[in-house]
Amino acid sequence: MGRNRLRDVFNRIIWTNARDEYEVVIVSRGEPGNVKVIPLRGLIRASRDGVIIRLGWGESFIPYHRVLLVRGINGVVVYEKGKGH
Repeated sequence: MGRNRLRDVFNRIIWTNARDEYEVVIVSRGEPGNVKVIPLRGLIRASRDGVIIRLGWGESFIPYHRVLLVRGINGVVVYEKGKGH
């Protein structure tokens, strides 16, 4: 099985301590447009199947299949589902 490109993106953000500079857009049923933007300042760990992010009420596991894109707060997309970034 090949490398997980999305996991690599999250690990790079963790290793470079750049959490405050990125956000993730995920599928979130019930939210307007069924999408939610989450700042990565609370990013804890990238596992084999998803990421763990500390949010205001505790920790949340977000599976990779729900991630639509990862972008810098400056708007530069570093990962987009279905694209070869």
